[in-house]
Amino acid sequence: MSDARRADAQARDAERHAADAERMAAYAAARAPRVEETVSRDGKRHTIRIVSRDGARVSERTMVLDEGCPADSRASNGGSATRVICTGEPRAAKQAAITALRNARSSIAMNMSIDTGTRTEILADLDREIADAFREGQDR
Repeated sequence: MSDARRADAQARDAERHAADAERMAAYAAARAPRVEETVSRDGKRHTIRIVSRDGARVSERTMVLDEGCPADSRASNGGSATRVICTGEPRAAKQAAITALRNARSSIAMNMSIDTGTRTEILADLDREIADAFREGQDR
């Protein structure tokens, strides 16, 4: 076979392979799931929707990442195709903080070696912190 014929044959093979690659890419793109993401105005709720098609069958899965619900809670999943994942501060962490503040307050209240005025000031600060932490825990 002459060099010119060999070059023509290789060019035809390359074109055929390129056409095959384009068909395979188009097939893969047609089968690839469509992914949509939305974010709430306050930025605390991300919704990710994945829609895939297999012929005439369409399947949709939704994941919601929600900072508004504590990570240690179980959210309602709203159906089998939707999964809510709570990513907010865990209730257990908030309760641990309140307990630690109360324990600190109790220790300082019983410590008579601290000047009365200083102790009163510290206790008032701790009371405010405890009230704030409790209120934040109620807001959820």
